[in-house]
Amino acid sequence: MTRALIIFLKQPELGFCKTRLAQTIGDVNALKIYQKLLHHTHQITQNLPVQKYLYFDKPSETVLHWEGNYTTAYQNQGNLGSKMEQAFAEVFNKQHYPVIIIGTDCMELSTQIINDAYRQLNYYDVVIGPAKDGGYYLLGLNNPTPQIFENIEWSTNTVLPDTIKTVQNLGLTYCFMPLLSDVDVEEDLNDELRKLISI
Repeated sequence: MTRALIIFLKQPELGFCKTRLAQTIGDVNALKIYQKLLHHTHQITQNLPVQKYLYFDKPSETVLHWEGNYTTAYQNQGNLGSKMEQAFAEVFNKQHYPVIIIGTDCMELSTQIINDAYRQLNYYDVVIGPAKDGGYYLLGLNNPTPQIFENIEWSTNTVLPDTIKTVQNLGLTYCFMPLLSDVDVEEDLNDELRKLISI
């Protein structure tokens, strides 16, 4: 059995990525930011010694090619929870254990944090990377746990506490990775990202 990493991402298309961010900085600038986030995610994952799956939101004529050992897959329909549940199920069915999922919204995420999360899965059933907006930027599981994606109000500040409550109700052991910030709105932009935009 080999370890696996699921990366959830959107196709970098104008007007279809970082839509909340685009409300204040415009579609062109939002696309620039997202392309930078994609580049960062590629950099921190390409040398990880695990099987990596790029789960796109949809097929696209624009092919996003990342150097390294990446397999292309697609998210199913439904809310974020059902999409993650399906992705975990598919990857577990390929006999990968443990499995970690990340997105492409966190400039603070590093190779070391992901490696540390895999190490923690030697001791805990679940590993969670909490985000400052009340969600999480990383989730690691040793076994299929579909209940963890059910009865969650996604894209709200209750995602993390409700997830923890489910984990506790299931009697699973868990630990946290460092608290990090996702890039969702203009206030989340650091100096490096702000240099990319022109308003």
